[in-house]
Amino acid sequence: MAYKNVKNKKRAVNHRTLTILSIILIIPCFIIGQNDTSSVFLGRSINQFRTISDSTKSQLRRVSIANQKEQDIREIPGGITLITKEEIKASGARDIMELLQTVSSMTFGRDVDDMVGLGIRGLWAHEGKYLIMLNGLPLNEMDFGSFGFGQRMNLNFISRVEIINGPGSIVYGGTAALGVINLITFDPGENDGSFINFESGYTANGLSAINGGINGNHFLGNETFISYYITLSNGNRSNAYHTTHSGNFFNYRDSTDIRSNEMFFKVQRKGLSAQIYSNEYNFGVVNNDYRIWMNNTVAEISYVSKIGNKSSITVRPQYTFQIPWSYQNTPDQTRMESNTRNSKAILNTMLNTKWSKRFETDFGIYAFRQESAHELIEHLVVDKDSEPLDNKHLMLGAAFFGDAQWRSKIGTWHAGGRYEWNNLVDMQFTPRIGYTVGFKNFYAKASYSNAYKIPTLENIHLGPEDGDLVIERVITTEFQLGYDISKKWNMQFCYFRNEINNPIVYVSDSIIFDAYINRASMANHGIEWQTSFQSKKSLIRLSATAYEALLNKTNLPEVEVEDSKSFLAMPQLKLNALGRYRLNKNIAFNTNLTYYGMFFSEEYTDQTYTETAVFEYKPTLLIGIDVDYTPVKLQDLSIRFGVNNLLNSEYYIASPYNSALDAFRMNNRELKLILRYIITR
Repeated sequence: MAYKNVKNKKRAVNHRTLTILSIILIIPCFIIGQNDTSSVFLGRSINQFRTISDSTKSQLRRVSIANQKEQDIREIPGGITLITKEEIKASGARDIMELLQTVSSMTFGRDVDDMVGLGIRGLWAHEGKYLIMLNGLPLNEMDFGSFGFGQRMNLNFISRVEIINGPGSIVYGGTAALGVINLITFDPGENDGSFINFESGYTANGLSAINGGINGNHFLGNETFISYYITLSNGNRSNAYHTTHSGNFFNYRDSTDIRSNEMFFKVQRKGLSAQIYSNEYNFGVVNNDYRIWMNNTVAEISYVSKIGNKSSITVRPQYTFQIPWSYQNTPDQTRMESNTRNSKAILNTMLNTKWSKRFETDFGIYAFRQESAHELIEHLVVDKDSEPLDNKHLMLGAAFFGDAQWRSKIGTWHAGGRYEWNNLVDMQFTPRIGYTVGFKNFYAKASYSNAYKIPTLENIHLGPEDGDLVIERVITTEFQLGYDISKKWNMQFCYFRNEINNPIVYVSDSIIFDAYINRASMANHGIEWQTSFQSKKSLIRLSATAYEALLNKTNLPEVEVEDSKSFLAMPQLKLNALGRYRLNKNIAFNTNLTYYGMFFSEEYTDQTYTETAVFEYKPTLLIGIDVDYTPVKLQDLSIRFGVNNLLNSEYYIASPYNSALDAFRMNNRELKLILRYIITR
């Protein structure tokens, strides 16, 4: 077994593995240090530091996630990660969960009903603390604010992924307190043609995944571009066998099957575009006879227009219809009564103005109307002051947000804030300030943000009877240093500190039955490091994230681990490495490595489900290898053959709360085959 009881044995950290991985990550730093520009900024006075010049911007990576406009990563306060098209290939990932596993700041956890959620920088971010989007379309379900991972969001039509490793509430509101993830489809001219895709996976215990789809990107003339994607997926979350600490045996292949069907369509002409995405997600629950069904359809029309020479305005109305979390195949009336259907209309407007070379502003207005209805309950009262409305309840909200940038001789100053009103909770204001500076290839960033998580409808519905559930506050401080060794090689280091006040927690015990309540606080701090190199033939990306809990600022018994500076299910250390080498135009080799440090999980120890204990899980090393091959005489066909978890390591996802859920055993070694055929170019 890969775990042990911390009450009876000493911790067993795999020092040899950790040492080897540390050397792997450190060696490139010494190589970089030999570059003759490594000390270019030493001995300079503060007056010689400046903002990043226009002449160097084209050499650097640019993203639009921070303020919904394209910016240089070096000019954005806070931690930003860009996963490029080549890095997606190198990862060997088939879906968004496998791709995010290669991001050192992100860890997965097991929630109720086997929902797999996300932890960011050591903090559990599930249920409304991170926002996942597709081209800016929000995809989180609206009952609890969650997004479930596992054989979902296929990557065949994704060009890049932009990530905020920290607060995003200024622009994205109360569901982005700890992070934002935006998947972006191909731009016009980037990957034109029609493609058929087939993917499969196989473990020692049988077929683990199979899916097929078609996607395309085409110019139709008259400056009109369309892109589309359809996929059908089937598989298991895991095929592993596992005996829990309580003595129960599970063959996960029997009860973790997933069916996911996706459809996407987009058309754009000049500044006008329209897009729609629909996903049906259906999965089994371990050791239960019921299933979870989710259905999400979101559509948007977007228009970008110039206003004179200095301003541009973007208008983005959106509409979402969801069956967010529906229990199926169960006689349990209580579960069936919790099934809902939701709709939400959003108007998002952003105005960007460049007043001068030094001063620029972004202002936005956000308004929404959300309606929720329980399918089997005659009347629903969400808060104490509202009246039943034909089994429906309305949530109305509006926000005004803005950000200003002042470029001075010693750097760029950033200041912004968001003021938000909601009919169910108190009005909120959240500020953000930042500073960025660059000198030749060196840059530094600092930021402070007071983000927030707004209780969702179901948080309030299942909250205290007196309606006294308050907004969760997240205070984040970040300092970052970066160095661009060349156009191909860069390195960055970040220190972060998070403090959450009034965290919203789900509890279930003999005193407080199933309910959401506010606890006092929790906090942590840590470091992130990344270096990446990319040329025409090769790619290398190495990254690491480490954190420790600040015990003097933490009063949250559901997540604390006695005599430890870590939180339940969240390893204190994660390392990642990606590599890709193109031998020639027909063959490329890819490899990825993920190292999880030890973590803790509270689980039942007997089959009567009365006693629990905290168990420690050993560090885990996951290695994947893939080969891309394009036949010489059939250039329209590409074949990828690879293996996940090459070492056949025992890999677990645990519950981030003391809910006594067993740690979930993921797949052992898995063989995979991916075929891609170009129908038209």
